[in-house]
Amino acid sequence: MESMRRIALRLAACACGLLASAAIAAEHEKGGLPQLDAHGFPGQIFWLAVTFILFYVFVARVALPRIGKTLAARALRIQGQIAEAERIKNAAAAALADYEKARADSRAKAQAEVNAALQLAATEAAKREAVLAQSLGAETKKAEARLAEAKAEAIRNLGAVALEVTRLAAERLIGVNLAEGEAKRAVDSVLAERGR
Repeated sequence: MESMRRIALRLAACACGLLASAAIAAEHEKGGLPQLDAHGFPGQIFWLAVTFILFYVFVARVALPRIGKTLAARALRIQGQIAEAERIKNAAAAALADYEKARADSRAKAQAEVNAALQLAATEAAKREAVLAQSLGAETKKAEARLAEAKAEAIRNLGAVALEVTRLAAERLIGVNLAEGEAKRAVDSVLAERGR
């Protein structure tokens, strides 16, 4: 507003300067344009001052306040938009932080659940393996016992079969009927030689 006053004063000074130079030029010339006649200057200066004052009052009282109100309203609207943008930015940053935290929490929870499931599976597998190993160990012992028993039975039967074969072979081959004791000694001596 102060700058408008300065501009108006400068314009008035320029107008006065122009009028003064015109008046001086009119004194030197008697003919010419009527606006430059020095006798008409007081009326022209009066109407220039009235017009300037009316224009100045109009600008100072009507135009400048409207422009000021418009600029103030625009500044308030811009400040409101900046504040709203800042609020939205902060809300978005908070939402992003919440999302990242929830994502990290869910990953950690999922990893913990996977680890727990793997641990449980490993524990269950170890238990089953232990039960299976114990069962297989018991079955192996039973099988070894049955095998040892079958081997002993086979050896006993082998001795009886060898005794019978020896007696039959001696009878058929050499025609001698061996007594059971003699056949047993012959079979035992052969088995002893072979390390059984």
